[in-house]
Amino acid sequence: MSASSSTFETGPIRVLLIEDDPAQAHLIEHLLQRSSRRFEIEWVDRLSLAIERIAEGGLDVVVVDLGLPDSQGIDTFDAVRAADAFLPAVVMTSTDCEELATEAVRRGAQDYIVKRHHSGPTISRALLYAVERKRLEDQLRQSQKMEAVGALAGGVAHEFNNLLQAIVGYTKYAMEGLPTEDPRYRDLSKALDAAERATSLTRQLLNFSRHDGPTKRETNVAELIANVSDLVAPLLGDRWHLDVELPFDDLTLIADAGMLQQALMNLCINAHDAMRSGGTVAIESRQLRLGTTSCATIPGATPGDYVLLAVRDTGCGIPPELRERILEPFFTTKAPGCGTGLGLAMVYSIVTQHGGHLRIESELGVGSTFSIFLPKRGSETPADETAEVTTPAFDKSLSIEGSTSLADRLLLPQSI
Repeated sequence: MSASSSTFETGPIRVLLIEDDPAQAHLIEHLLQRSSRRFEIEWVDRLSLAIERIAEGGLDVVVVDLGLPDSQGIDTFDAVRAADAFLPAVVMTSTDCEELATEAVRRGAQDYIVKRHHSGPTISRALLYAVERKRLEDQLRQSQKMEAVGALAGGVAHEFNNLLQAIVGYTKYAMEGLPTEDPRYRDLSKALDAAERATSLTRQLLNFSRHDGPTKRETNVAELIANVSDLVAPLLGDRWHLDVELPFDDLTLIADAGMLQQALMNLCINAHDAMRSGGTVAIESRQLRLGTTSCATIPGATPGDYVLLAVRDTGCGIPPELRERILEPFFTTKAPGCGTGLGLAMVYSIVTQHGGHLRIESELGVGSTFSIFLPKRGSETPADETAEVTTPAFDKSLSIEGSTSLADRLLLPQSI
């Protein structure tokens, strides 16, 4: 599952064509312009120019001719791969060099095209396949990373938790009988406070690494959102505003209510922290039906009925260079001591354990929207027909003003 909706699935596919033959380059550009999928083509005729362009970023796929004036053979592909190992690549060869193309695929190319045997649909299909295959590889790598980190975190947390229980117990024992004004009592109180903070962290690690799966039961979505709003509202200060849109009363979901509440709390805390000068945190929940067009913007989703849980803020937004990393465990943009980097990783874990999908939309200076799509099975309630899922609008909302400053979150889920 990708950290964000892939731009290539809704916008034009940005292609860098590395080809020294102008006629061949113009032919490929002409064929792609006739495709039902929109492509933006940039053309360079030298490997050196291609390396410079790749370094600038912003590309979805590269098509590279293995025979260039300044580079020949498999070394050409290796150079492109070295410039950006994560950029999908399609190689292009003549009819007598298919073995060379096969070797490039073995080294990491997503596909290859044979000159004079290609057509518009062939090229378009190869490019789409390359981008899609790369996206699936990224999802698999993310899943494997989460599994490995979860196993490690769980083992460490279990051992560390045992040590902490001893520290907490002996500290409390040492505090017994001491007057509260005694300097030793104050020192031990600080030690106990630190130990309890560490206990909270180990609890998160244990939840993150749990393998027994959620305890699913019928959950009323309106009650779930109302409970989250009751918990969030006291954490917001006077400069923050909470908008909540509740679904119809009988909307239910088979889910672990506690885990979903934790996920939404993490997202709300992140939203608050993204608006240091104040702003609006909005929570939306509703049922909808995703069609083929909508599923194209939600990696891994298939058409059907879903329950949407979304949290939106009017904060600073997520910089493009960080959007692919925000789901990584222990990755944080906050100052030391202000976040563990487990918040969004836990949200991702909870969503996947429920068979759902996470879509992240963000614009610098405007804000971010985190949308959780949970499959709705066995429901006879008609869902809204949705041809395209857009950023949620919160017209019909219940407004709740925060009344106190942000409380100490020792026992609340930590965010990135």
